[in-house]
Amino acid sequence: MNLKIGDTLKRYPLVFFFIFAYVLAWVPMAYYLVSGKDTFAGVSFFAPALSAFVISAATEGRAGVTSLISRLFIWRVNLKWYLIALFAPILLEVLAILTHRLLGNAAASIQFTDWIRRIPEQLPGLVLILFFLVLSSLGEEMGWRGYAMPGLQTRYGPVWSSLILGLLWGLWHLPTFWIPGTPQFGLPVPGYVLASTGYTFIYTCIHNGTKGSVLLAALYHGASNLTLTYGNAISPDVISDLYLTLPALAILVIVVCLISGSDGFIGRQSLPD
Repeated sequence: MNLKIGDTLKRYPLVFFFIFAYVLAWVPMAYYLVSGKDTFAGVSFFAPALSAFVISAATEGRAGVTSLISRLFIWRVNLKWYLIALFAPILLEVLAILTHRLLGNAAASIQFTDWIRRIPEQLPGLVLILFFLVLSSLGEEMGWRGYAMPGLQTRYGPVWSSLILGLLWGLWHLPTFWIPGTPQFGLPVPGYVLASTGYTFIYTCIHNGTKGSVLLAALYHGASNLTLTYGNAISPDVISDLYLTLPALAILVIVVCLISGSDGFIGRQSLPD
């Protein structure tokens, strides 16, 4: 019986990865929604990483776990990937605000001069927050980009892999749309899934261009969360009216893909030897 289970895991590792990632996240969140107790809620944030380690150990043993961990320490990459990871979220925020205004959402406004003037005095705090956001993002990125993306691209290539992972990543957040206090609470589910898919194309560029660096993916994830939080404080309408932000995201995806060139999304997948 155990042999059959092991053979099934090895035959469909990605299927079981996604099943475990969903179960490990959704069960604690369902418990919270029913009981109001967040005793196990913290597990949800690390569900993709836990699933990746479990499946890697079960299907590839120590070599698989070592390979997964090694992707966290890929840091010697072209400087442009650090710039993309850090500044693409800021560009998206600016584009989103401009798009909102062009499409008739006059409430979306920002005092650029005041915003820029405040950044130097807030920079130490922002850097510290970014550090912790990057650490927390590893709970997702070790799974999504560290484990799932390489396997998907081997079979489906970058375009279909981005579409598949973007859809599954977006839907993975589904319970959080009913949990007050989460970033997803009150947002439209279809719009969020579309946005997740768009983001995934950028992650794919970073992943392929850095030979599968989980560190750079986590840096982009953390920078995105920080920029969304900071931007929401400045112009909350940009977050609440998600559909008007999608055109800005589409522009950013095109820009990042063009900047990536043959090193990233446009080219073939590039992974560690």
